[in-house]
Amino acid sequence: GLRVVAVASRTPERARATAKRTGGTPTTFEQLPTDVDYVVVSTPPSRHLGDVRRALEHGAAVIVEKPMCTTLKDADEFVALGEHSGHRVLYADNVLHAPVMREFLRRVPTIGPVRDLEVRAIHPAPSWRTPLDPTWGGGALLDLGVQALALAVSAAAPAVPRSIEARVGRSGAGSDGVDDHAEM
Repeated sequence: GLRVVAVASRTPERARATAKRTGGTPTTFEQLPTDVDYVVVSTPPSRHLGDVRRALEHGAAVIVEKPMCTTLKDADEFVALGEHSGHRVLYADNVLHAPVMREFLRRVPTIGPVRDLEVRAIHPAPSWRTPLDPTWGGGALLDLGVQALALAVSAAAPAVPRSIEARVGRSGAGSDGVDDHAEM
């Protein structure tokens, strides 16, 4: 029920195509209007923090796509911005809200109390962008680990995890300095 006002993308062609589908006006990131109620941030992760900060400074509520950001320092700043801005900041994860996952989460309470939970995700690198691109802020843990973590935390609710451990590494085969294996 919301009206899309403007769409920016990494290329003018993508901005035009998305704007045509949504009814918005194609524009650049720098020319996005600031007098809007909501901003959806689905830019490359290295831009997320700056884009969220800009939207909050102009009084908009923000929905940001995963991964939230690329460093722990940025994550801390992101959380602080949300807590102190007085505006809503929401984090989106498309896999968590897929029909099969929603149905799984609906059924979890019928099993009984969750005492131990193990989630495994085996998945190749994303095909929609250059695999393991270090400028994307990716690597195996960001590309796939955030989705498994979101599923585990949601399935355990209302319990809150006491700890989460992750091990990341490189196979050495074409990883270009980016982690291509993660265990969480």
